[in-house]
Amino acid sequence: MIRATIMFVALFAAALAAAWLADNPGQLVIDWQGWRVEAPVALVAVALFLLFGLFGLSHRFWLWLGRSPEAMARNREHKRERQGYEALTKGLVAVAAGDASQARTLARQAENLLDSPPLTRLLSAQAAQLDGDDASARHYFEEMLGSKDTEFLALRGLLTSALREGDQTAALEYATRAHRARPDADWATRALFDIQAQSGLWKEAQATLADAGKQNALTPEDTRRRTAIALHAQAMTAEADGSRRQAIKLFEQAHKAAPGFVPITVDGSRLLLAANKIRRASDMIETCWQENPHPALADLYQTLWSGEKPGYVMQRLERLHALKPGSREGRMALATHLIQLRKFDEARAQLAPLVAESAPSTPEQRLCQIMADLEEGESGQAAAARQWLLRMETAPANPAWACTECGAVSDDWSPHCTACNTFDVLEWQSLPEPLEDLEGLVRSASSIDETDAPVEASQTAPSPDIDERPASA
Repeated sequence: MIRATIMFVALFAAALAAAWLADNPGQLVIDWQGWRVEAPVALVAVALFLLFGLFGLSHRFWLWLGRSPEAMARNREHKRERQGYEALTKGLVAVAAGDASQARTLARQAENLLDSPPLTRLLSAQAAQLDGDDASARHYFEEMLGSKDTEFLALRGLLTSALREGDQTAALEYATRAHRARPDADWATRALFDIQAQSGLWKEAQATLADAGKQNALTPEDTRRRTAIALHAQAMTAEADGSRRQAIKLFEQAHKAAPGFVPITVDGSRLLLAANKIRRASDMIETCWQENPHPALADLYQTLWSGEKPGYVMQRLERLHALKPGSREGRMALATHLIQLRKFDEARAQLAPLVAESAPSTPEQRLCQIMADLEEGESGQAAAARQWLLRMETAPANPAWACTECGAVSDDWSPHCTACNTFDVLEWQSLPEPLEDLEGLVRSASSIDETDAPVEASQTAPSPDIDERPASA
């Protein structure tokens, strides 16, 4: 717009000048050294205009000649940069696609074309990692440590290499530096905690979680669970060292962080029982049962009241079952104790829904065993009991602690899977395969002759009185 206005003003001025010259004609005479030149003023004006225009064009051409080498150099540089970034982009795509050879080729091209070492080193390091060349990858990552822009990425790459090589010391160093640089980074917090946990540095791991909680690096639920596991491990160490009071304190802190975590409750209440703190152990079990009914909790709960009359134990079990009505574990615990009290009808009433739930497949081995005990105890006939024992041969295995990563089964829970060493992957779950130790049990059942006389049942004892007195706390 401005240029158009200037052009319009210039043309208007030229038109005015031409009109003025037309109204005022005349001759321009130059007399110099015997030379005499006469020309109309209008012609001289046009000649001067053309002369100044030619001078301006010549000046611009001269400037262009002076600047052209720099312009050509800039054009070449822009072309190299464009080709370099194109190679860098294609290289990152090759890394994502898993093409190690293409990624390394493009990384070299980008390194030759771009004057940006951090970016090209990142691609070169990733390409080397993809190609299995850990030494080269580590070299590139170490060079990236010199730049603040790429230091965090370099620490992650070096941490990955150290873990792959099994160098826990180096991995701990890199994870610590990464967490210090970015305490809000989820992966840095998890990596540092996992390495500290694997190294048995549970107190340091708990401190890492406390710091992560302030930065919101992990979800509150994840932070609480990891904190509970760290406290549980410290409590186990304190118990092994003979510091029972400290161990109980740590177990109760862990239970508060994760009240539904069965292993913490089992180990904590077991230690409270050993210290004769029955009420505190009972409260801990009951709190956990409301979230996760578990056979170990039921067994330990009965152990708490083992010194009391059977009727009082039954009353406590009914109280426990009422906290999670209809739970599978509660029914089994009640049925087992009712069989001991020879209240077979009540026991069968508890087990019937569980057997119905299992149809059309075979009930789990534990339920088969309880049903066998019920049949033999109620009728005194071994044949009915034997049928349940035979069904155990093909019955699904009892629930157990199984790794969600590698599938390994463990008798007891531990912070790390004993097979793959992964943190917090053991879950209590049903197993599809039958146990391998049933052959002896099946042979024992098969050896019973169907024509055997009924087993003479022992005299039915009267139901014990329910003692309402609380056990000593």
